[in-house]
Amino acid sequence: MATMSACFVTSKLADHLIDQQAGHYPYPKLLDWEAEGKQVYLTDQELAAANAGEGADLFFAYVWVQLGTQEERTKVRALLSRAWLDRHQGYKIKRVFISALDELIDEAETVGLLKWWEVDNGVGYRVAMLGVTAQDTEAMSNPFIAELFAYMPPQIRFSRAERELLRLAAVEGLSDLELASHLCVSPDAIKKRWNACFYRAHKQMPALFEGAKGYGSQRRAVLEYVQMNREELWPYQPPKPNAGS
Repeated sequence: MATMSACFVTSKLADHLIDQQAGHYPYPKLLDWEAEGKQVYLTDQELAAANAGEGADLFFAYVWVQLGTQEERTKVRALLSRAWLDRHQGYKIKRVFISALDELIDEAETVGLLKWWEVDNGVGYRVAMLGVTAQDTEAMSNPFIAELFAYMPPQIRFSRAERELLRLAAVEGLSDLELASHLCVSPDAIKKRWNACFYRAHKQMPALFEGAKGYGSQRRAVLEYVQMNREELWPYQPPKPNAGS
C-alpha cells in the first residue's frame, strides 16, 4: 500500500512543527491549531504572494509505503516521487519537510531529504523530521531535489479561470467534453476559454504558435508549453507598489 498527500502551511506553523522535537507525529497539532482557530494552510492569495516572494513551506501530511520486497518499494518510491513532482513542480518552495516514523526515515533520506532531528518516542519507535530548504539545494546535486526547487516566474500569467482549464487539461488530461462536464459549462464556453488562453499566450509569446494552424494545434502548443513550465498553472501575484514609490 502506498499513499501520499502534502499541503502548503503557514510559516508560523512550519516553524513550530520543525522545532518542536516532540517525539511524535505532528499531524494532531494541525487539528489542534484548526480547533483553536489558528491558520494552518495558505490561502490562494497567500500562495500567489509566496510564489512571487520568498516561497512557501510544503509539508508532507502523510506518506506510507508498505510492500513485500525492496524491489517493489524502490519502484513505488520512484512512482511517488514522480507523482509528487508532477503535483508540486512550478511552485516557489522555501522549505519542504516531513515527519517520518521508523522505516520511512530511511525512505525519505533516499530521495534526498536531510535529517533535521530524530528522537525515540518512548514506546519503541523512532520519529524524525526531515526536509530541505532552498538554501540547502545550493550545495546538493540531487536531481529530484533540484527539479522540485527549480523556479522561474510565469511569463504568460493566465487568469485564474484559464489556469483551472489548463490544469485539468495538462495534468489530468481531460478532453474538451470532459472539461465541460467537470466545470459544469457548455462546450462552447470551454472553447471560448481556450480562445482566451490562446490570445493571452500569443500576446506574450507569439513564437509559441509558429506552425500552429487551427484550434487543435494551438491547443496542443499551449498544453505542451504549460506542461514544461508548470509555474504557469499556479497563482502568482507580486506585491503592489506603494503609492508614494
